[in-house]
Amino acid sequence: MSKRQFYLFLGSLWICFSSLTFVLALIARFIYWSVQTRIGPYSYLPDSFSLLLIIPVLLFISGLIFIILSCLKISKEEA
Repeated sequence: MSKRQFYLFLGSLWICFSSLTFVLALIARFIYWSVQTRIGPYSYLPDSFSLLLIIPVLLFISGLIFIILSCLKISKEEA
């Protein structure tokens, strides 16, 4: 496996992990919402949805960086 293929593979893998963690964050948000509507709001239950979204965004950005590095390897090899 060449470096270009490796970067492309890592980028695709990171973007897949990003989408998976985003779905898990949405499920966690739904569970949090359902607990608050059935039981009532608790002060010790923080709203951590914004913190949960940081991880998928960082994974998505790192996946894009790997794909860009793969494209740079292609253009560097052609020159």
